[in-house]
Amino acid sequence: MDEVFWSNVVKRWSEAAENVIALRKELTKVQEERALYRSLLDTYRRSDATPADQRQIERVEPDSVPLNDGIDTTSHVGLMQDAEAGLGRAKEEYKRLQQELAASTEQIKALKQENETISAKHIEETTELKDQINKLTFVNDNLRKSLEKAKTDAAKARAAVVAIHAQPDESKKLSAAYWDLERQVETLKLSVKDYETENHYLRSELSTIQERLHRAEDNSKVLLGSIKKLQGITRHATILRPLSNTSLYSEARRSSGKLSAASGAHSPEPDRDMLPKARAFKQKEVIRPSKSDGDMAKKEIVTHNCPNLPPDREAMLAVFPSVPVPAVVDAHNAFERSFLKKALGEDVQSLFKYLPEGQIDRKAITSSYLCPTLNHHPWCPSNPGQHGFLFVGLGKERDSYNSPVIRNLFVGLPKGPSKTRTFRYLGKYKVTRVKHLSIDEWNSFSPDIKYMYAKLTADKTNDVRPPEDILLAYDKGTLSVPCVQLQFLSFDNHIYSALLAHKNDLREHKK
Repeated sequence: MDEVFWSNVVKRWSEAAENVIALRKELTKVQEERALYRSLLDTYRRSDATPADQRQIERVEPDSVPLNDGIDTTSHVGLMQDAEAGLGRAKEEYKRLQQELAASTEQIKALKQENETISAKHIEETTELKDQINKLTFVNDNLRKSLEKAKTDAAKARAAVVAIHAQPDESKKLSAAYWDLERQVETLKLSVKDYETENHYLRSELSTIQERLHRAEDNSKVLLGSIKKLQGITRHATILRPLSNTSLYSEARRSSGKLSAASGAHSPEPDRDMLPKARAFKQKEVIRPSKSDGDMAKKEIVTHNCPNLPPDREAMLAVFPSVPVPAVVDAHNAFERSFLKKALGEDVQSLFKYLPEGQIDRKAITSSYLCPTLNHHPWCPSNPGQHGFLFVGLGKERDSYNSPVIRNLFVGLPKGPSKTRTFRYLGKYKVTRVKHLSIDEWNSFSPDIKYMYAKLTADKTNDVRPPEDILLAYDKGTLSVPCVQLQFLSFDNHIYSALLAHKNDLREHKK
């Protein structure tokens, strides 16, 4: 671009120089014509001018010299007029040439100034480019150093991996210990949450007991004042003193003991009649069946991952440990969607009475459950203890589960002869977003599932394209199915038992 600009500048400069040369030649020619006309004019003027004494002699002796009648004065006058007209035209041409010369000079000055500006700008841009090149060179050197360091670290990591692979038994032990620790951490988190809820409830009960205690102390003071008045009036002080000093004072002391026991760890044990009767919570533990635990193995079953998973997805779930779950009757573990919506939503207060008092956490119960269906999510678990995947992340849900969360899972089973869908409680799951489905994984689905998911995509994302076009986009890989991973943590017997009891009560009430 700079070469084109400079070529245009040089071209304009050369054209202006040629114009100046031509104008100077024209000016020289006009000046020569002007000098010629001036010399002719001077000649004519000298020829017309005669001395005064000669004119006087001609007047005195008019006949001495004969008149030259052959001289034509009119021709001289015409020549003089032509010369004056040519001189005027020469002056005008001279002025015009001077103006053009001045304009050319101004244009040359403007071009020189523009040239200087362009040169300065070019120098500035060149300097800036040199600075950028220096910066890029510096960054490139840093990147090379970082690359060399990364290569060194990668070599060390590769050596460490080789060393780990050289000891397969130890790596398996470390992996098993890691997953055991992670499972224990999740269990402890749930236990801490339960204990926090229980502590919150106990604090509220403690504040209520403190208020009752203050009222009892006030009543005791009033009674003591009344007794003192009665002692002053009556003459049986010896009989009233034991009543006032022992019975009522000991009652007030007992009430104070209750307050200190509720607020401190080293105080006397409070009266159990004053505290609410709450069930004691034990830390949740995952028990693996062994040969020595024969009875427990009979009561608990261990399930595996859901079937029909691709090898890559199966490998992702294979690292999770198999967690034993209680044996649950499938016929009992079946809840209608309307019942769950009411029991875990608007009628959740009715469900609270079936839960232990320390488990009452309205927000945790009403907002921490999922209800997918197997016809929309073929990789979803169908039995407690299984791991699996859900296809969640369209439209408003695209940013959900980027961070792992804990959710209660109810899976919708296929509709039976009654055309009513029931949901089965599977337990608490850790939900984490993972990579989208590949084209091969998408092609493993049946045409009905593909078409249904294409229609779901149009509804969730407000896509105006027909389902066939969306289906073609999934087939080509332009669109991909979002996916979240479900890791089984535990089976919450409290929630399951509460739902069963609530359902049975509703059934009895309808009868």
